[in-house]
Amino acid sequence: MPREASLISFGTSNDRIDYLRAFMSLRGLALQVSVENKKLGRFYTPQTVAQALADWAVFSSNCTVLDPSFGGCAFLKASLNSLARMRSFQPQRLIFGVDLDPGASGYLSDLLRIGARSSQFRTGDFLKIHPNDMPMAPYDVVLGNPPYVRHHKLEDKFKIRQILGIDSASNLSAMASYWVYFLIHSLGFIAPGGRLAMVLPGSFVHSDYSEGVRRTVFEAFERVALVLIRERLFRDAQESTVLLLAKGRGERNREVRIGVASSKEDVREVCNDIKRNTRIVEANSGRFDLLKALISPSALQTYEDLERDNRVIRLGQVADIRIGTVTGCNRFFTISDTTRRKIGLASRYTIPIVTRASLLDGLAYRIRDYEGHKKSGARSILINLDIKSPINPLLQNYLKCAKKQRIHARYKCKKRTPWYSVSSVNIPDAFLHYMSAKAPRIVLNGADATCTNTIHALFWKNGKSIKEAKSLSLASANTLFQLSAELEGRSYGGGVLKVEPTEAKHLLLVFPSHCSSDMTSHFSQVDTLLRCGNAEGALEFINNITLEKRLGLLPSQIAALHDACEFLRRIRLRPLSTLSD
Repeated sequence: MPREASLISFGTSNDRIDYLRAFMSLRGLALQVSVENKKLGRFYTPQTVAQALADWAVFSSNCTVLDPSFGGCAFLKASLNSLARMRSFQPQRLIFGVDLDPGASGYLSDLLRIGARSSQFRTGDFLKIHPNDMPMAPYDVVLGNPPYVRHHKLEDKFKIRQILGIDSASNLSAMASYWVYFLIHSLGFIAPGGRLAMVLPGSFVHSDYSEGVRRTVFEAFERVALVLIRERLFRDAQESTVLLLAKGRGERNREVRIGVASSKEDVREVCNDIKRNTRIVEANSGRFDLLKALISPSALQTYEDLERDNRVIRLGQVADIRIGTVTGCNRFFTISDTTRRKIGLASRYTIPIVTRASLLDGLAYRIRDYEGHKKSGARSILINLDIKSPINPLLQNYLKCAKKQRIHARYKCKKRTPWYSVSSVNIPDAFLHYMSAKAPRIVLNGADATCTNTIHALFWKNGKSIKEAKSLSLASANTLFQLSAELEGRSYGGGVLKVEPTEAKHLLLVFPSHCSSDMTSHFSQVDTLLRCGNAEGALEFINNITLEKRLGLLPSQIAALHDACEFLRRIRLRPLSTLSD
């Protein structure tokens, strides 16, 4: 082993960030570090994770390695260590990198000091760099942590698609974030038989827009493994982390696996024995199948048995699920009672409206809930005017103010006549949480209210008796419904569970006809428990009624379903503390 390589001590990414912050604070610029990191999508990888990936990816002493976004050089230095342990001759000449940030070159001093050449590293936009622009390309290994920038912050995303030759007919959604383009472009820098190791956001597994890029990656390698890290690696990131390990570039895909690492310390163990720590999934698996492969075999068996049980139904069999009322501008059309009085709007020209899912804290939304929210000053009133409605001077002034703010020119408003008449306001039978931190449930509508499009509106098919409606609502509060939501939904920014109407159709419910007549008598008890914040008590109570007594599940089976649900939830949610700054 070359002596100079074995004696290098590189320090952690935290050390470099702390030093940079201290340096910047002397000039009163400490806050700009975090802001600039977010702008560029920079989240420095912990050295332990970088080293584990490099040790897996570097498969011989003469591997050439590229980090297309080298940042703090964690992967370059980890690769150097891996090559040195293999007794590589001049390993410092086998590592290459690109980074958009000119300041990143400051981290190269250690590498340059031991003999790496400055020509091995380029400053520039990786997406604009061709393999022919880089020395010794294509490479045996490409690894790193792509910049993470959400699609709505990409000013030139259509130009990016043009540069990469991605046309509108491709299966890559325009909703794709920057890392997706980065990952696709990286494939062109990998030599036949080469390897790819990337630290990616959890949306690689969870999001719809990732389906196309998953398929592209799976088809590009002989073997692929995905490893979700249960705890978060990056303080400022809105996403969980998944590691992508792929080998055999250009060969027919033979295997796709998925597994979980509890923490950054466990990544090395998983990488060292991928077969033991992961499970095989189909190469064309969607988000649902990938998540199912993560839960225990006992929970999966029970869940799949219940899917086939004729006492269990899909929500779409009993309800139409639609988005709530699209006003065009909620801050204008949904008002408080104080505002209603100020503009002289008579109550007959209003409709009760639920504007936030957090207001649905029980199993029913009642008139007293609406009155309480109205009294508290919440925006609980929808303006319901039409062309024949009388417009008094105060209301006329309110409308004029809206026009000054160009609200009338918004897409939904300008299609209406008059623009301020919110059309197609329906009163649903029940509500369903659209985005929630924990799990959605069915909340019965007892206040003749509508809802905004941040909440789903449910309309019973063929009508439902009060008993049936209460039974369905109760069943939506059990572990089976919650687990199906975790599997069918997807993780949104910050770990929020988002369930689209098409996904909500597949949520599993205990069929009402198999619920005893005394079941609805428990409705008020569960409703009260939920309103008091005792979600665990409510869950245990309703699991006993619906899963144990009605479906005959054993306590061990219910516990397995509960553990699976909590497992997927922990992966999705942001923990109280993070692993890395």
